[in-house]
Amino acid sequence: MCIRDSIIASLPEKVSLIKNALDRIDSLDYIGDVRQCGMMAGIEIVKDKAAKQSFPCEETIGAKLCAAMRPKGAMMRPLGDVVVLMPPVAIDPPTLSELLDIVTDTLENDLPAIVEAL
Repeated sequence: MCIRDSIIASLPEKVSLIKNALDRIDSLDYIGDVRQCGMMAGIEIVKDKAAKQSFPCEETIGAKLCAAMRPKGAMMRPLGDVVVLMPPVAIDPPTLSELLDIVTDTLENDLPAIVEAL
C-alpha cells in the first residue's frame, strides 16, 4: 500500500476523532455552533448560547482563545470568534488526539476565565 492509500484509509478514524471532540464541546456554555466537513471544523464562540449572541468584535475572544492554546502546543487560527480546525490529512491519530485534547481543554477551562476577565 502506498503512502497516499494509507492516508486515505486512515481518514475515517481521524474524522471520527474530530466528531467525538466536537460532540463533547458542543454543550459548553459559550459554544454557539460546531460545524464539521471531514477533517475541517469550525467552533463558534458566543456570548449567549440560547440567543446565539456574539461577543462584541473588539473583545477578540477567538484570538484570545487561540493564544491560550499556544503554550499548550497548538497553533490555531480564529476567523473572528470561530476557531478553525483544519489539521493536515497526514496527521497521525495520536497527534490529532493531542491537538483535540488541547482545544477541548482550552474551551472547557480557559474560555470561562477569558470571558470573566472582560
